Amino acid sequence: MKINLNKEHAVEAMLKTVNGKAKNFTITTSSHLKSYYVELAEKKLAEVLPKAAWTGATVECRPEGPSSMSYRYSAKSTRCVLKRGAKDWFLVRVEKDRVYPQSRKICDVTLTDKQALASIEHRKALLVRDYGVSEEVLYSRDIPVPVAANDNSAPSAATATDERHCQLAEAPEGV
Repeated sequence: MKINLNKEHAVEAMLKTVNGKAKNFTITTSSHLKSYYVELAEKKLAEVLPKAAWTGATVECRPEGPSSMSYRYSAKSTRCVLKRGAKDWFLVRVEKDRVYPQSRKICDVTLTDKQALASIEHRKALLVRDYGVSEEVLYSRDIPVPVAANDNSAPSAATATDERHCQLAEAPEGV
């Protein structure tokens, strides 16, 4: 099954088939999927990947359980899996699930192996662009071990970098 979330009638028909008469603690509409889960998933993806690289990411989603502990049993719920296409999100799996009192809402994003590697490179590029970290430092195999904040026996990586910048800044003045 692969249904574009923009095809609301098809999505809602599939959800209705799985949910039956249940309304609470279930996903019942395409707009519910978009407003709660797709938006959250896109925020998570935007933190680690450029939008062009989202294709293939999957999101597993399920509403939260009853907030009250007075529920003695589990409640019927819906678990959906969404997959990102080139431009849109697709519903690829819908199944019955059970939620228990105070169980959390699930919106778990899974990256492909290729996306996981790309996210590392994307973060490195952001460090270079936004924080002025040199590529030499990022790709160096000699990464300094962090020193505890109260240990003054060795300079931190930030101090060493600051001293190097000071030396570089002083060199042109001495010429």
